Amino acid sequence: MGVRASYYFRIIEKSFDEDVIRHIAEMGHEIGYHYENFSEISKGKRGTSKEELYELAICDFGRNLEKLRKFYPVKTICMHGSPLSKWDNRDLWKKYNYREFGINISQEKDGFIRRSHREHIDY
Repeated sequence: MGVRASYYFRIIEKSFDEDVIRHIAEMGHEIGYHYENFSEISKGKRGTSKEELYELAICDFGRNLEKLRKFYPVKTICMHGSPLSKWDNRDLWKKYNYREFGINISQEKDGFIRRSHREHIDY
């Protein structure tokens, strides 16, 4: 049919299956990073300064992005919400620029519908 989709993966044990990700990428689908670094890195870090949490979270973001890039040249990201955390994962981009990681589109910054989705459909 020529229809391709975008799949966003979290880097957690329950959903990070290298074989599944590799297979989806081999079928021609886009792989994106469903990140949650701020909320995850802050767990168990009482007394850690906000600046230190920013640094830990951005380092974690980079490491996790590279894990996905073993299978696909990830260019898009989407934030995973964590309603029980006092940290908003999007706050990472108040201090850092996702484009410095080779990310072209952040769904929460650039909008959910992207023009490039039209390019994924072969008529």
